[in-house]
Amino acid sequence: MSSAIFVRLALVSTLLVVACGGTAPVQISQPKADDRGDAASRVHSRPDSSAILPQPVPTAPTAAPAAIPAVNTQPDLSEVGFSTGGWKTDFARHSVLLTEITPGGPPRDGIPPIDDPRFVSVEEAGSWLKPWEPVIHLSVGGEARAYPLQILIWHEIVNDTLGGVPVAVTFCPLCNTAIAFDRRVGNRTLDFGTTGNLRKSDLVMWDRQTESWWQQVTGEAIVGELTGHNLRVLPATIVGWQEFRAGFPEGRVLSRETGFSRAYGTNPYVGYDDVNSPPFLYESQTDGRLPPKERVVTVSLGGEDVAYPFSVLRERRVIADMVGGEQIVVFYVPGTNSALDKSSIGESRDVGSAAVYSPWVDGSELSFHWRNGAFLDDQTGTRWMILGMAEAGPLDGKQLEPVAHANHFWFAWAAFEPNTRIYSARSAGGDESETSLFPAAALGPLPPAPPPLPFADGQDPGPSGTPTAWGGDRPAWATGIYGGRVLGLAVYLYDSPRRTRVVGQVLHRSRIQILQHLEGAPGYYFVRSLEMDPVQEGWLPAPLATFERPPGLSLPACAGKLCVHPPRAT
Repeated sequence: MSSAIFVRLALVSTLLVVACGGTAPVQISQPKADDRGDAASRVHSRPDSSAILPQPVPTAPTAAPAAIPAVNTQPDLSEVGFSTGGWKTDFARHSVLLTEITPGGPPRDGIPPIDDPRFVSVEEAGSWLKPWEPVIHLSVGGEARAYPLQILIWHEIVNDTLGGVPVAVTFCPLCNTAIAFDRRVGNRTLDFGTTGNLRKSDLVMWDRQTESWWQQVTGEAIVGELTGHNLRVLPATIVGWQEFRAGFPEGRVLSRETGFSRAYGTNPYVGYDDVNSPPFLYESQTDGRLPPKERVVTVSLGGEDVAYPFSVLRERRVIADMVGGEQIVVFYVPGTNSALDKSSIGESRDVGSAAVYSPWVDGSELSFHWRNGAFLDDQTGTRWMILGMAEAGPLDGKQLEPVAHANHFWFAWAAFEPNTRIYSARSAGGDESETSLFPAAALGPLPPAPPPLPFADGQDPGPSGTPTAWGGDRPAWATGIYGGRVLGLAVYLYDSPRRTRVVGQVLHRSRIQILQHLEGAPGYYFVRSLEMDPVQEGWLPAPLATFERPPGLSLPACAGKLCVHPPRAT
């Protein structure tokens, strides 16, 4: 049996466990490849932002479209793969081929939506949410709420009302897609559930009022009475719990008291987000411009669709771009775990989070950069959060206006928007190598050298003076320049593996690039910091860092050892 078929069968079993009320997560062991400045603001006349910013919440429902398309008025339902039994859906009205819709395993609402959500305080939620756990942040009408993915992964839809607006907060685990919608269409307020079906691996929802079927990625009704209608997308972002907690201490958090018995906090799709693994129930050819499960944040404005790969965002942290004639800024920070990695979401790997905003504040256009672990604007030096809030500086208290965006696996977004432009440094007029390699820079002021030097093997005092014990084997993926993260509270960088002189330092959990590996006991890495200004370079004891496998990486003949790139004298 092929590995792809095995994974699919395991996922179907997972979905059936969820549908039947099971609580034990199914462990899916995915095969890897080859088993493998200036304080003065620049003031402009602000452009018309109606196309890019979320408009004021309408007091009346949105109007119906003038015409509702239908592909076929007399479908041959004998050819479809899903069950039509018990549905009142008008299958004669549809805007897609019905044969593209496939059963995903559970029956209708076998993955049950949450219709009567309860909420708890930030303080109470902190007793069961770990700092790096992913939550969907949604703010409407001055109210802010967090919807933890440890709950959404088991329910996929929350029908809620926030700031006086009926909303649907949705998450498709198979596509890693989190989107919030306004539930009003025409003169109706809709309630959504899960059909149990997929199209191109994406969740197909249904509304209880007309039993029309809706595509989650696009928010479009594709089958039934409301075919052709579109739900209004609301700006919602996946962020780490600690980010929401810091930004909205008075916010509310979706409670685990849902009325259902589920293993909240565990991931029933263990290993599913391996970047090169095939998607589940996706028979079409994937867009090969990126690995299928590369995480992207997407923006659609003025008829243009753009995807910003997390692999690029991790390096650049801030991207200013023009989409559909409108200026935007994309922020990225580490500190948000994957919901689809390990069995425990709280222990899964860090994939970071991204958010999109308009760069205009009070008629002035701001530009931003990442420096010493923070977003700063160039005009006033104000410090900004990933949530778009100014938290310190002349603009303290200001809020960037969010641009509607969503997180996806690349294959899922590309399946519905194949003409998407993928952002790269080259496409923005820069050197594409900047997305993976920082230029050399002079070292900044050095920290005071801790006496005495050299240090004994097995420990490192770190800049704080507190010994950081070495120990444990840390996995490292091979070949070329790849990324990692420092484990100690803060550690020194040295002139050589002999550690005779301190030449720099890196901070706790800060990201680094690994340029060379020297084997031995304990082993050393020549690293370049990505979060210090100016850039720092030096040798780091191997046990003081952990690493991530970069997208699209294959292991060459030197598998099991780290290849050197570029070569450096030791």
